[in-house]
Amino acid sequence: MFRRLTISVLISLSMALVSCGGGSGGGNKPGQPALVTQLQLNDNELKVGDGTVLFTDIAYDVNDVFDFGDNIEVVVRLPSGVSYRNNTAELDGGKTGDTGLFPRVTQCLSGISFLEFDLDDNDLFSAVSPNRDSDARLKLTVDADAALGNVQIQARAARNTLSYSCADPFSFDQVVSLFLFAE
Repeated sequence: MFRRLTISVLISLSMALVSCGGGSGGGNKPGQPALVTQLQLNDNELKVGDGTVLFTDIAYDVNDVFDFGDNIEVVVRLPSGVSYRNNTAELDGGKTGDTGLFPRVTQCLSGISFLEFDLDDNDLFSAVSPNRDSDARLKLTVDADAALGNVQIQARAARNTLSYSCADPFSFDQVVSLFLFAE
């Protein structure tokens, strides 16, 4: 009898832990809208031809993702003079390892570009963030292509879909400045 009870309790606890899903627990508040809580760069000054890592911390309601099957969409707007280095995007997975991501890239005639990440429960299950107000950290490398001086990288997150356009102003959660210079 005691053995059956112990096994039942262990199974129930395991199921409860699995159903809680991923995230490091920072922004996991019921009703929490998906949003970018912090945007930062390894280097805020970049010589043309060099690159730096962009960190995007994201908060979301884990119930939306793990109980209701919603996705979290993250869009990063890169200004003219800055480009995404292919195959560098990943979600920080802590001890379980990082998860590689492949954004949909929209290149505008003006030179700006949008990186769109559609994150589901499989992507977010083991995601972590060192920022206590966030559940996941997206990392990617950007390169300086032109010496344009001070420019801004912007990012936004939303549940399921997020609209943006090359022709319209971009509504963002967070912004970080970058100074682009030549030798």
